[in-house]
Amino acid sequence: MCDRIGCTHFPKLQDMDFSGRAVSSRRGFLRYALIVFEELRRYQGAGYEMSCDGDQAAAHRAFLISFANGRQWGNGAIIAPDAAIDDGYLDVVVVSAQTKATVLRALPRLFSGTVDRAPGVQIRRVEHARVTCEQPLQGHVDGELIACGEVADVRIRPKALRIRV
Repeated sequence: MCDRIGCTHFPKLQDMDFSGRAVSSRRGFLRYALIVFEELRRYQGAGYEMSCDGDQAAAHRAFLISFANGRQWGNGAIIAPDAAIDDGYLDVVVVSAQTKATVLRALPRLFSGTVDRAPGVQIRRVEHARVTCEQPLQGHVDGELIACGEVADVRIRPKALRIRV
């Protein structure tokens, strides 16, 4: 599977806004955790409109939107517990804007595979989504920072990546 945002292809996942702001060239769990806590202190959720698979756009006030082809971020964090890399769908994970205390209490769910049961988390399978934001979107594609502008079109491209073993 290969996914696409704008004209950037990515094999596994793409996140927008909070997670995109927390990306750094510094690697490792502890460094990433420190960056997340620093960003969390000052971050405010943003307003979005998102349409999925041609449905009418719905408004969201979100902390994070993740398009996952696979179930896991780095360091064992499971953002989309039921995602499958070969099913032809992206799992869209929307974490609604909420208090920082609520976000911190939900963090252990990322590592237990139960983030889908956390308050304010919605997951939906899609082939295509269009996200519009009131401000330019920042994101990351498999850990690399990207600028998405105010509109991001994300779609799955089944069987676009060929691997030889």
